[in-house]
Amino acid sequence: CWGFNNMGQLGDRSTTDRHIPVKVGFATNWRSVSAGERHTCATQRNGTLWCWGYNHFGQLGKGDDRNQNTPVQVGRDNDWAAVSAGAEHTCATRTDGTLWCWGWGSFGQLGDGSSLDSWTPVQVGAATDWATVDAGQTHTCGTSLAGTSWCWGNNEHGALGDGTTVDRLYPEQVAGDAWWTSITTGDRDTCATRSDGTLWCWGYNLFGQLGDGSYTDRDLPVQVGTLTSWNTISGGVQHACGTRLNGTLWCWGYDADGQLGDGTTINNPLPGRIRGH
Repeated sequence: CWGFNNMGQLGDRSTTDRHIPVKVGFATNWRSVSAGERHTCATQRNGTLWCWGYNHFGQLGKGDDRNQNTPVQVGRDNDWAAVSAGAEHTCATRTDGTLWCWGWGSFGQLGDGSSLDSWTPVQVGAATDWATVDAGQTHTCGTSLAGTSWCWGNNEHGALGDGTTVDRLYPEQVAGDAWWTSITTGDRDTCATRSDGTLWCWGYNLFGQLGDGSYTDRDLPVQVGTLTSWNTISGGVQHACGTRLNGTLWCWGYDADGQLGDGTTINNPLPGRIRGH
């Protein structure tokens, strides 16, 4: 890991910022990693789950609120499949198809029916067919093995995609009869791909981060262009990026710091191709 390290989120036993990669511990069996705002979580090939960094809301899942500058194991289970670190909360799927969240819960982003923080994992409903999960700033979304998409938490700008702006304490199905293949949460917006290769976004749109050519918030999914060749999608802070099947990379939304990679610092409400890609 590398970068900002004021809360130990790099996991190298320090709180010193690093400009080049530093190794996290001595393990050589890491499988996947997810970086949140000030904490990080990762799974190992043996099915264990580990987190480190800022822990004020219990987002490390270790039963207390003390920061940690080295990886600590979440529980003693060996059946974790994938993890997503949000701003101040964390969610993860298990191999039995269940979904669990912990940390900051004020907006219902833990999906357990409350708006309370949790220092340990709490199960999201009783479903056992969760395929993916993505924890955002104050909301969370996931997809099921049946191809449905679900969101919960902060819905002030319509980021849950259910046609309302009402916060949800439990998963609420995203509107639209479609087979969703992936979903990503931004700051207060959400984007997802469908099995037909189309891309859809909804929620906060002040900077054009929904990619539909407007700056209007949407509480229902709106299609990003008309192309059917979208492959992957990743939501950032007030901007998003995605790849197409031909290998090209596109970004849209907020660009004050050049995060769209198009050689300008001008916001763009439509996907713009990254130079050289």
